[in-house]
Amino acid sequence: NRVFGGLLMAVGAGLFFVKRGGQHA
Repeated sequence: NRVFGGLLMAVGAGLFFVKRGGQHA
């Protein structure tokens, strides 16, 4: 499913940025 894949990538990217922000903070 293209939509499911897009959501999965969005969630993964969000968690990645959140983790980077937490490490930088």
